Amino acid sequence: MAQVYIDAVRYIIESSNDLKVLSMVQGSKRALDENHFLPTWVPRLDQPYGGLHIEFNENRIYKASNRMLQPVIPQVEENALVLRGIRFDLIGVDRIDRSAVSSDDRELYLQFNGQLFCDIWDSMGAKAHAYTEGWDRISAFYMTMTVGKTVPRTSASWDRTHWASISAYEKKLAHAAEASGREPSTRLQSWKEAINDLEGDPEALEYLMASLCMNRRVFTTYKGYLGLGPCDMRAGDVVCILFGGRVPYVLRDMGSHWQFIGECYVHGIMKGEAVDDFDGNVSNAEIFELR
Repeated sequence: MAQVYIDAVRYIIESSNDLKVLSMVQGSKRALDENHFLPTWVPRLDQPYGGLHIEFNENRIYKASNRMLQPVIPQVEENALVLRGIRFDLIGVDRIDRSAVSSDDRELYLQFNGQLFCDIWDSMGAKAHAYTEGWDRISAFYMTMTVGKTVPRTSASWDRTHWASISAYEKKLAHAAEASGREPSTRLQSWKEAINDLEGDPEALEYLMASLCMNRRVFTTYKGYLGLGPCDMRAGDVVCILFGGRVPYVLRDMGSHWQFIGECYVHGIMKGEAVDDFDGNVSNAEIFELR
């Protein structure tokens, strides 16, 4: 019965040339155990997940592989999924923030709050050298924490109401710091655009970030890109662009094959930038055998 399910998932991928189903694979609720009856790339529908998917929605605002299709590659063994793609960057142990929101706690605000947000900024922001200082880095951080989406799950890039909510959230953090005797952040001093004429919703924004960070961790790559990825990610994992995928994925090199860790958001490569220099010949891409 398990093999029938595995074959069905593989058929969905091969017949659609689309890796959307891989976004149903959840990191911290799926044991990375080679002895388990399901390979790591197959969704575990028996284990519920309370967070929000990064890619699994109807709006399709990402195109990380720039619509490069995935020609069918025969699997070498029955539990394998063989895909083409490129490696983007490596993650080291000091590149992963250890503050994660657990889906086991229904009170998200007890775990994700202004102080946790500031702690993640302090630990990850300085390492995000792919973006310039000031507004560019702040923008990249907020886009990462919201995976580039508004509360209604539309693109946040040019949504003034979304940025008004961010402005309101920054003011909320500043007031909380002053009330507790701490030095307020200077992030607002780098604010790029006057959006005070719009009313933001800092509580809705915080809840969105809490939901997206559930069972995920913020990370930076060695190239200095900010990302939000699976809770199970660790040093040595690789951010890859798999052809047919709209988002990047975190994979783990096992020598003879790769483990699928999960989808991720990496600010700056969600619109196909990572494959801009690729010659378009899929036969020149790397082959990833997932098990």
